[in-house]
Amino acid sequence: MSKRRMRSTFINYVPCEILEVRVVLAAAAVVVTPEQAFAKLDTNKDNALSLDEFKAAPKPAGAKLTAEQVFAKADADKSNSLSFNEFKTTLPPPTPEQIFAKLDKDKNGSLSLEEFKAAPKPAGATLTAEQVFAKADVDKSKSLNLNEFKKTLPPPTPEQVFEKADTNGDGVLSLEEFKKLPPPPNSQVTAEQAFAKLDTDKSKSLSLDEFKKGAPAPAGTSGSNQVA
Repeated sequence: MSKRRMRSTFINYVPCEILEVRVVLAAAAVVVTPEQAFAKLDTNKDNALSLDEFKAAPKPAGAKLTAEQVFAKADADKSNSLSFNEFKTTLPPPTPEQIFAKLDKDKNGSLSLEEFKAAPKPAGATLTAEQVFAKADVDKSKSLNLNEFKKTLPPPTPEQVFEKADTNGDGVLSLEEFKKLPPPPNSQVTAEQAFAKLDTDKSKSLSLDEFKKGAPAPAGTSGSNQVA
């Protein structure tokens, strides 16, 4: 590979079961860990990323925030640099499809019990992998297809639902953003009524704290505006 082609190296974030970063070269693709991606961006080798170093990573497709905004949000200790743990918070979560593909070692489009057991056990889980697998295996094929596997995944947190709904990235939800969320099952109120009830400071927008009061336990992608 020529030096000129080597300079075309770029980083494209691809989340998997364990968050990974895919470094794609001009002639070959190599999957590396977040640790390796951090080391590549840390050009002065001080074990921290400056804003300029962080900005060298391409902006993920569909990102709503600027590199500066992402950096400021991740810089929890306000040190004007990102530690490795802070850097990991900037990586997108894996999709069910990506997790499934990672676990499907034999690439046959389904997960055996042994493949499924390789998935990390969610925090607070009370069932064994065997029990979860048996419950999800609705067709009793002794394997899980993608749709069955998706049912084993924990629902998104209120914070995740809020961030996804906040399409303009301003940190609050407008009524229009709120209305795009699926209503909870058997809801007796309109989105407008739920929004008005949650908007306790009458700012015509919902902060995360206000939003969470209506989303104590989101189910799937809905359950966010659970105001009766």
